[in-house]
Amino acid sequence: MEEGWYPDPERGGVERWWDGLAWTDFRRHTVTPETRRVVERAPLVHRPDDATRPLAVLVGSPVWVGFLYWFVSMLTVPWLVRMPLAERPLVKLGFLALMLLVLAVVATYDARTLRARSSASVPSPLWALATPITYLARRARVEGADRAPLLIHLGLLVISVLGVLLGISLGIAHLAM
Repeated sequence: MEEGWYPDPERGGVERWWDGLAWTDFRRHTVTPETRRVVERAPLVHRPDDATRPLAVLVGSPVWVGFLYWFVSMLTVPWLVRMPLAERPLVKLGFLALMLLVLAVVATYDARTLRARSSASVPSPLWALATPITYLARRARVEGADRAPLLIHLGLLVISVLGVLLGISLGIAHLAM
């Protein structure tokens, strides 16, 4: 007989190790397929399907932070250029305060949504006060969080920088003529 676990000839319901030459002192209870328990783990993070997710979660998604930040900043630049010089600092501070308030509210809602999805760690909404990019970078490190908002915001940032550089180069070319 080959070595292995075999029914114990002395006791029922027990298996004994045969080393190939003789019975050893090693015994174990017989495990039948009916008594064997299979342990299944629940997923650590529940990620709802986008098609079944409520609209409020989609609206509160941080993807909108990048679009909102980019849209508002691009709309205010032409308006500020036409404004009298004395009023610009106050309006700029007002826009900055409004943007920070909106970003903090959206980041707080996003943190609450991540906690509801039982994420292991949730970024602090205070990261949004630095810039949206720092909050989205911190959020991308959270297990189970989407990285799409960070990539979308980086894309919008690159488009904005290229637009500013194009505007500067066209302005310089116009002045040179």
